Amino acid sequence: MRLAYFSPLPPAHTGIADYSGQLLPELAKLAAVTLFTPTADPLPAALAHLPHHPIAEYPQRRWGFDVPLYQMGNSDHHRASYQLALRFPGVVVLHDYSLHHLITAVMAGTGDYTSYIRTMGYAQGPAGVETAVLIPLHMAEHPLFSEPLNQRLLDSSWGVIVHSEYARAQI
Repeated sequence: MRLAYFSPLPPAHTGIADYSGQLLPELAKLAAVTLFTPTADPLPAALAHLPHHPIAEYPQRRWGFDVPLYQMGNSDHHRASYQLALRFPGVVVLHDYSLHHLITAVMAGTGDYTSYIRTMGYAQGPAGVETAVLIPLHMAEHPLFSEPLNQRLLDSSWGVIVHSEYARAQI
């Protein structure tokens, strides 16, 4: 099996980078793994033998893989992976049940309120659209903790892996 693996890696200061640093040597024993990362940082010595590409190269390389595997968290480290996972679905390892902080950074934080409004509408219907429209007018707050904004990613994914019974039950 040929896996395209998307994740921040050490030395990035994130738990998911640490998780991937521990998982990848074992996963590489079972599959042909190619790393796609958001930065051009050099790989740690334990991963240096794995093929490594900038995440932006995945669209033209995607035909060389059986499965894209996205490690998804709720921080800006996952901005490019999130956008790619919607465009090129695969299997998502959902490390954080709520992705609202990530979505806010990806969309609203860059001034792309149209995408944020669509995503809120996807999650909550007309009430989500109404809330999202009011946020840039300072008439509503981002519902960061009450709305996980993960449904669009979950619906487009081939499969989802979670680390807790809580997340499995919520999904």
